[in-house]
Amino acid sequence: MNTKIFLTIFLVLATITSCTKSKKDKSSDLGLLGLLSQGTSASSSSATANVFSAAVPASFAVTSITEQQSTTSSSTRAPGDDFGAEDFKAKKKKMEDSLKATTPADCFKAIPKFFRQNQDQVDCYGPQIAFTSHSQINGTQMPGGDTGIWQATSGTNGEACSAAKVNSLISYISNKVDFALGTAAAMACIAKINNQALPSASGSKVTLTTLFTAGAGREKFTVTEAAISRLADSGGKPQFETVFKGSRENPLRGGQTFTTTMDILIRQLPASATDTTTYKGLIQIVTDDKAPNSSDTRKRAISVVYEKTATTLSYSVTAAIYPTTTTNAQMFSSTTGELNKASANAGGTWDRDYNSMVTQVDNDGFGKMAYGWQAGPGDGYLRTFNAETTTSNTGTAFFGFAENSGNLGSYNLKPGGMFCNWVGTSARSARFQTKLQKQTLTLTSGVWKPAVNNINYAPTDNCNHASAGAIYAGLQTTPNLTGNTTVTTNVAVTNDLVDSSSNTFTVPTAPSYP
Repeated sequence: MNTKIFLTIFLVLATITSCTKSKKDKSSDLGLLGLLSQGTSASSSSATANVFSAAVPASFAVTSITEQQSTTSSSTRAPGDDFGAEDFKAKKKKMEDSLKATTPADCFKAIPKFFRQNQDQVDCYGPQIAFTSHSQINGTQMPGGDTGIWQATSGTNGEACSAAKVNSLISYISNKVDFALGTAAAMACIAKINNQALPSASGSKVTLTTLFTAGAGREKFTVTEAAISRLADSGGKPQFETVFKGSRENPLRGGQTFTTTMDILIRQLPASATDTTTYKGLIQIVTDDKAPNSSDTRKRAISVVYEKTATTLSYSVTAAIYPTTTTNAQMFSSTTGELNKASANAGGTWDRDYNSMVTQVDNDGFGKMAYGWQAGPGDGYLRTFNAETTTSNTGTAFFGFAENSGNLGSYNLKPGGMFCNWVGTSARSARFQTKLQKQTLTLTSGVWKPAVNNINYAPTDNCNHASAGAIYAGLQTTPNLTGNTTVTTNVAVTNDLVDSSSNTFTVPTAPSYP
């Protein structure tokens, strides 16, 4: 027989044999990951809705309303891609794409590649200030972080300092929320492409530990529990719970790695099991909080309560650091499910880095945001930003201090005034001025830039400095900023801050669960 004819017949027979081989035979050849891929081709497509969206918020993201924006909803902000610093539309699209993915690898694309360990330093905000002498403080130095907006812009792109600072604060917290939401979306995606059924009766559960581990591939997860359950209905609506417990090995710049433990719980009430466009939910997140090569291991806990309507997304976020001995039951309220707001010194449990946020946005991420943070229980005040942005690409931002009376969480995220001299020797009542820093904003080429600034003050009790009255002799060194003009040696400064009564911002109403 001619060699070419023989080869042709052989290839045809091989093709026929391959095509007639059963799916069962293919499964035994491919193993579990092969089953995952087959589930995709057999029952899923990008157009097929994921029924597990009833348990996972599809069009939800925690982000700053003044974050640098994508040019389109399908693009992302490259510099912050792996660190939580993305705008609302970009994050929302990642969640939606992950839930409708058709391959295991794409199920995990909403999870950040890096677990953020530190906040970015913002060059325009809160510098450390040293003086030759200052009669209203002990010593000659004010520590960094309490001096507010020191310059109008940050970096080289003209971003408003108010936007840059609050973006940095929120991206640190939202990175952890992104991990939780991305992990839940991956679980829902893996369940979908493996033909799992959404739990239909109270007490029923889909266990995904093995399937999730196999689908994660190179994501380097270690999973102890991954499950989606149906709880008892609430208010006539189905209630679902997603639980994930495990750890992930995370890369660091420079080739190092560290492992982060994660304890995630999400409870969600959709309008119905088939109508997932409106919903409300609760997220609880606990991770270890340890810098690489550090022995100071603590817990970072976060709660998120959210509610989505056809036109509006509202959510509140509370986050803090706790001692490692603190249990989840101590950190989260048994009635609301939210993080306990009282500090360790006042009968609660948190002892550092307390953060509180309430936001309400439209489907494009424009809206209102109130954010406050407190370094430790000794402060008694939250450093607070209020911001509002509109679809006309304009906005307003205020900075000041909001009292956290007794550190019990009985605060209003609307700043009442300003401490121009936080570390002064006078009584706080004498140093607290009913004034705020203010920037009006304009969105230009995706960046929120300042239009009008009311930020200048002197670091004194009354926020002013007359050069003839030597409250301080002048700056010993210029703060670590360029072009500083707010305070200079022997120059009079009259503050241009706005009266706190001019802040007409209303803090959005925080949603509740259930």
